[in-house]
Amino acid sequence: MRMNFGGSYPQTQSERRDFALRAGCVLLGIAALLTLAIIPTDVLARGPILCVWKNLYGINCPTCGMTRAFSSVLHGNFTHAFGYNKLVVVFFPVYCGLLLREAARLVRRLHPAVSR
Repeated sequence: MRMNFGGSYPQTQSERRDFALRAGCVLLGIAALLTLAIIPTDVLARGPILCVWKNLYGINCPTCGMTRAFSSVLHGNFTHAFGYNKLVVVFFPVYCGLLLREAARLVRRLHPAVSR
């Protein structure tokens, strides 16, 4: 069922729950980026390997190194980011784009006068 997010404050219980979930996801995404921007990448590189795939099978999954790659991008070290995981050139812009799009939708939901 598609929620009506046409320009007024969520009216029904379902709309309010959906809005709160979306807002929570946006805040969590922003918090994740801020955390990666604060923590130095070398600290992350020294940490334990959390990838279930790598721990079970001993080979890298397609997203192994992505946390360190995101951190490197946020610290401005694009060469290291590409070295950690080449897919960062796709995933980082997509992640940020989706985060910004959802944040803009939430703002427009609460403030319909904000232009697209």
